[in-house]
Amino acid sequence: MCIRDTLIAITFGNFSKYSKGYLKETRIMVYETIAFVLFAVITVGCSLGVVLMQDIWHSALLLGGALLSVAVHYIMLQAEFLAAMQILVYVGGILILVTFAVMLTRTQPEGSNIWQHDQNSSLDRIFCQDLLLSDCSLWWP
Repeated sequence: MCIRDTLIAITFGNFSKYSKGYLKETRIMVYETIAFVLFAVITVGCSLGVVLMQDIWHSALLLGGALLSVAVHYIMLQAEFLAAMQILVYVGGILILVTFAVMLTRTQPEGSNIWQHDQNSSLDRIFCQDLLLSDCSLWWP
């Protein structure tokens, strides 16, 4: 409840300052304000991270956090449809598109060998060999 609504309610006698309804509304107002400030800080922090990050993958993840926190602001404004569209269209669509663009256009840094041997690549080879050399009659018709 904002200051204008409080002044109108006091003026027209809907509730006084000492009634239970006033205290309940004040307590709810405090929680809403704390939640708003928390998600505003998350939105601003993630937005700054999107701009200031060097790695584009981390920037895309922070963009998802910023868009989700904007959806929370829509929910706080009791605009649930806009929040659902924010999540479906922007987080579900645009962010996935950015993620695919990052994955498909990422290049190998100079001096790095594509055939470098590390622990993960050896585990991948073992898994692929097991998959290719396994008995195909179990899953192939």
